[in-house]
Amino acid sequence: MCLRGGVKIKYNDSLDDVLKKDIMGAFDFIVTADECKHWNGNKNRELAVIEWLREEKLSNPFRLCSAYHTKISDAKTTSSSSGESLPFSNVTKEFVGLLDYVFYDDAFQQTGRLDVPTSFKALNTSELPAGHLLPSNIWPSDHLVVGARLRLKKAKPTKKPTSIPEPLSHPPRCACGCVPNILSLFEMAELRKKARDAAKAVASNT
Repeated sequence: MCLRGGVKIKYNDSLDDVLKKDIMGAFDFIVTADECKHWNGNKNRELAVIEWLREEKLSNPFRLCSAYHTKISDAKTTSSSSGESLPFSNVTKEFVGLLDYVFYDDAFQQTGRLDVPTSFKALNTSELPAGHLLPSNIWPSDHLVVGARLRLKKAKPTKKPTSIPEPLSHPPRCACGCVPNILSLFEMAELRKKARDAAKAVASNT
C-alpha cells in the first residue's frame, strides 16, 4: 500500500536475496518495481496511505480492555511501559517484542487468562545457552499463546419490577418468530427415517 501510495524506498530488485531480506524483512517477496508502477503522482493519495503511520495514538469508537493489562494483582509481574504485563510474546534471534494481544469490550468481564512466561529464564526450562529462543520443545511457535476467559455481563434492568412476573409458557415452535422455525438434527434424522420407511413400504407393495 505504501509503495503504491508513492512512499520512496532505498532499494531495487537487482540486489541479492540476502540484502533484500535484510532491507525488506517479511516483505522480501514483494517486487517493488511492480508496486511502484501504480503511483500516479497524486500527493493526496500518498498522504491517505501513510497518514495512519504518522498518528502516534490511534483511536477507535470501542471501549476495549487488554486481558494482559497490568493490574494490582500483577504487582510481582514485570510490566512494560505500555501498561501490559507481558514484556514480549514473540522471541526470535532478530526480534523480541510484544505483538499479540487479547482485547475485549466492557460488555464482558474477564474471569481468567492463560499463564504466559514473562522472562527468558522462564522460557529456558532446559537451561541451555540461548535456550530461551522460540520455538522450543514446549512452545512450538515463535509466538507465545495468549488467551483469556470472558463472561458476558448481565444487562442492567432499566426499571425495577414492581412484582416478579410468572414465567411464561411457550410452545417449542410458534409463528411470532421469537423461536426460529428450524428443525433440530434429531428431528431431521427422524424425518429422514420416516421417509426411508415410506419408500421401503411403497417398494415392497409394488
